[in-house]
Amino acid sequence: MEIIKSELEENLSDLLIQCRMEGDEALDDIFSELIAVSGPEALKDFMKWAGNTREFELNNIPENLRLLFQDYSFLPDFANGEQMEAGFIFFKKYVAPIAMLLGCYSLPYCYMGADGAQVLYFSEKIHQNTTKRLNDTGDFVREMHNPEKWKNGENFVRAFKVRVMHGLIRTYLKNSPKWDMSWGLPLNQEDKAGTNLAFSYIVLEGLKKLGFKYTEKEAEAYLHTWKVIGYFMGVKNKLLVDTMEQAKMLDGRIVARNFRESETGKYLAKALIDSSRSVIKIPFLKDIPTAIMREMLGEDYSEKLCIPDMPIQRKLIKYIPFKLLVRNSKVIKA
Repeated sequence: MEIIKSELEENLSDLLIQCRMEGDEALDDIFSELIAVSGPEALKDFMKWAGNTREFELNNIPENLRLLFQDYSFLPDFANGEQMEAGFIFFKKYVAPIAMLLGCYSLPYCYMGADGAQVLYFSEKIHQNTTKRLNDTGDFVREMHNPEKWKNGENFVRAFKVRVMHGLIRTYLKNSPKWDMSWGLPLNQEDKAGTNLAFSYIVLEGLKKLGFKYTEKEAEAYLHTWKVIGYFMGVKNKLLVDTMEQAKMLDGRIVARNFRESETGKYLAKALIDSSRSVIKIPFLKDIPTAIMREMLGEDYSEKLCIPDMPIQRKLIKYIPFKLLVRNSKVIKA
């Protein structure tokens, strides 16, 4: 972050209150103008383009978005090539446990954010095909840690598509009578920052809980990679962290403001558990992801999300090769 710790502590609560009602101004303005002129139907082509996760041709970027993409088609000034490379190496080194932690810790951790989780509830894909959403997320994380996909420019388009999809969902939801603005703006800056932390800082904390050792330098390299990813996802620079200390502080404040028991969180957690059980074909492995969720989240969050206790499976966690578990889940490829 650009500001020192004491300033961060002093200003953070006010910043997060403000960020709860902020989305992605550049994209939001584009979509609002389109709807004003042509109605919601005008956004269908953008949804189709953003939803195609296999096509990255620059020539196919919608004209209305081309100028904005040009501003995000190169690395930001703060990006450090050596740190990014170290982050990629760290990801490759721990790819199997990271893959499992994303599904069994990061995602249910996000479900504790009761208001932000409403977006996932209202998003049709998450309840109709949780496994596809997990696959798409896994593909995104894996490719964003592939240095070749940065060199050939593919990751700039990949990140931009996700950012556009988030903008489209935000536009639809904030204009829906079902959305309650007391939850904040859909996919607001606070929730986007919290998700970025869940995929970076919380993963690092999860590795520690599982007994994996890493240095402060390795942790900061991984955080830096996600700082760059967060930038391309449209997260405000002030909400992107450099150190574990900053990450812990920001995460703690977001948790204090947003984490609580909710029916939405319970619903999403059940969908996640059902999906993990359905894709694992080896019977004795089916409940291991649920056991990992319980172990990582702790008793309080697990109870609030209605994640069942699996005492026998929890004892087996340290004996299960994560590569075997990930390979059999076929959700996040490692």
